[in-house]
Amino acid sequence: MFFLKSRFNYWRYTSYFRSRHALWIIPLLCFCPLYLFLGIFMRISIPLCRFEQEILPFIKGPFTKGDIIFAGGTIIYDWKLAGTEFAPLTVQNYGLNGADSMDALTCIQDLSLKKRPIIILYYYGDSDASTATPHLTLRRQTAYFHEIQSRSPTSTLVFMSILRSPKANTIRSFVDTVNEGLFKICAQNSPYTFFFDANAQLERSTWDPKSDMYRSDGVHLTQKGYSLLKESLLPLLRALWIMPTCAYKNPTVAFSKPLFPQGEIIFAGSSIIAYWKTAETAFSPLPVHNHGIPGATTVDALACIMNVAIRYYPSMLLAYYGSNDVFLPTLNSTLTVQRQTQYFLELNATVPGITVVFMSVLRAPQKNTTSFRSFVENVNAGLRELCATNSQQAFFFDANPALEITPWQPKAGMYRSDRLHLTSNAYGSIEESLQPFLQNLWNNKRTGRNIAD
Repeated sequence: MFFLKSRFNYWRYTSYFRSRHALWIIPLLCFCPLYLFLGIFMRISIPLCRFEQEILPFIKGPFTKGDIIFAGGTIIYDWKLAGTEFAPLTVQNYGLNGADSMDALTCIQDLSLKKRPIIILYYYGDSDASTATPHLTLRRQTAYFHEIQSRSPTSTLVFMSILRSPKANTIRSFVDTVNEGLFKICAQNSPYTFFFDANAQLERSTWDPKSDMYRSDGVHLTQKGYSLLKESLLPLLRALWIMPTCAYKNPTVAFSKPLFPQGEIIFAGSSIIAYWKTAETAFSPLPVHNHGIPGATTVDALACIMNVAIRYYPSMLLAYYGSNDVFLPTLNSTLTVQRQTQYFLELNATVPGITVVFMSVLRAPQKNTTSFRSFVENVNAGLRELCATNSQQAFFFDANPALEITPWQPKAGMYRSDRLHLTSNAYGSIEESLQPFLQNLWNNKRTGRNIAD
């Protein structure tokens, strides 16, 4: 008894245990068995990555800031030229032969999170049909998004639609449900999550693939199929890669708006569009969405093209940019038209079949100076020429006649006191002439008639 008491006193009065800094040892000793049990349990209950050997080269391989990862199953694995044909963008092909959406989650740490890529192209789920419901696949894809968003927030995630291959005809419902769900994931989440419709370039119509797109097995793509996929994907990746230069990242601006059904109409432009309060109702029943950004220039149009326009896959887009270019360091109408041309080409390459309406730069009283007048007239002439050269997909709408008595002589009550922005009466006048113009284009697209007729 004396022995036990003396031992107790020894531990009680030793200076080490009288120190407050040693108190952390007590809960550690008490909970060590619990920590050990939880560690073993989690190791057993969470599936391990079944491609540990296959991904070793990815882990050990070179990787630099700004690289792009292609992550997916067999379709990505077989894309042998992915690492070279997207130059100057650097693409790392992390495809795993036979991988599904569960593998995407169990291997996410080694395949995506360790590298912190600027863009991740995600293509999993096409092989899920035999082992999972569409809703389970979508839950996994949502979990993947949240993992990337929370642990690699600087990465942009692109969900690629499941291919409507000939063999997938037997699982149409699964494919369509997952693709619709992927689109909604992008609609409900960060502006840095995008949906890429891979089927648009591979089909004549829905579920009717072009010839020579798929191999004889009816599942995997031919080199021709990959080439067409690359043609539509490259502008998208390039736009995303330069997207950090977009100056308008405040969540109140246009590109933070929720997605809407594909095939509708966007009004994109500067304050003339942004202050058009009746734009989304005046053209009913046409489905118009106002994505104007006050102060935007043609430089911003290009830098923000992904967020403002392409991610929504519109059927038609009305663009009003160029007016604010007079305030850029270099007043150059040729550069402004070149940027408008590049804007059109980016839209056309990434959203096949889109119709773009370029609205004329307004001859506002503020612009009625020698240098500004010349700039406005030259830009409008350049836009006319751009539309004439691409007459099936680009159209010029001159808004000035609705606002003027004669060129550079506006009607009374058309401009506000700042001599730049429009009054509600002015918007009403433009709507009267623009509504039949848009309606005609819309009807022709829906009936398949020559849109230039």
